[in-house]
Amino acid sequence: MARNKGKTRVVKNEGRRDGKKPPRSHVSYVDIEQVKQRYGGRSTREPRKELHVFGEEEPQNVKKKEHRGVYLLLLGLVLAGIAIGFYFALIIDRIEVVGNEKLERGEVLTISGLNIGEHMLFANLGEARSRLLSSPYIRSAYIKRAYPDKLIITIEERKPVAAIVGVGSYALIDLEGSVMEIAQTNDNGLVAVYGVSSGGYAVGQKIGDYAEFNSETLLEIIAVLSNQGMLDIIESIDMSQPLKIGMTTTYGYTVNIGQPENLTGKLENLPPVLSKVLSMGLEGGTIDLGVLGDPVYSPPEVYQPETEGQEGGDDGEGGEMAPDKAEDGEANQPAPSPAP
Repeated sequence: MARNKGKTRVVKNEGRRDGKKPPRSHVSYVDIEQVKQRYGGRSTREPRKELHVFGEEEPQNVKKKEHRGVYLLLLGLVLAGIAIGFYFALIIDRIEVVGNEKLERGEVLTISGLNIGEHMLFANLGEARSRLLSSPYIRSAYIKRAYPDKLIITIEERKPVAAIVGVGSYALIDLEGSVMEIAQTNDNGLVAVYGVSSGGYAVGQKIGDYAEFNSETLLEIIAVLSNQGMLDIIESIDMSQPLKIGMTTTYGYTVNIGQPENLTGKLENLPPVLSKVLSMGLEGGTIDLGVLGDPVYSPPEVYQPETEGQEGGDDGEGGEMAPDKAEDGEANQPAPSPAP
């Protein structure tokens, strides 16, 4: 191929298969200017890019890395904002207390140790529940998370039903025998229990844990009376004599239980007998439940003092004259009061 000015000569050799000398090569010229005009000066090969040290032109992969870094930075900022918003959205803003009757809401929160402003996920609800259960006034407690910012505390309070009479003090107990308080008076009108010492009991403990005979018997009596709805009419329980347990009612009747055997069966006879006696208008007396299945009511004994006429005889000798034997014309005068 020969190169001329402005044109390019292309020599094409045509060979023959018979092995003879090929004829003279055919020479043709290609106009380079026409090619440039036709293809707009474009070349089939990409020009080689140069890397300038001073940043006049940066390679494509460096720009892609820079864009990727910006995207990652923006994504990190967005995730951080979401995390911060989620954290502050779970800050405890409300604490609701349910089931409290005697205790105030502030007292329940103080016992639990929970405060507004803590984080929902970091608040130790198990420890707070243990604190609530350690109170002698709370029987059960449950704490629930109400997302996003609320806690619900549900409690069941203990209710005193009896007061064990001690020396100058009263141990207030509930149905389970848990000592709620050592009080100086029995102002609430609870069932007064005699014959069970209150000196060895401590607040928060149960009298049944001591495995004492009187304590176990007392809890059984209280449970039966509570199931029958008769605790409100019982004024006192006397357990000073273990084989002769007695009670007094607000209606003025004395109830004899006898030995602490078959207490449930004996006390089940009390409501119908008491209802029958009240319907008959009988006041006072004793209801004996000592014999199972055979309750007996005894009216109160009435004391009748002797009259003065019976002391001196029928004729009035040795005493004053009877009013019906006074002489005619004399008015019946009352006997003068003796001199002091």
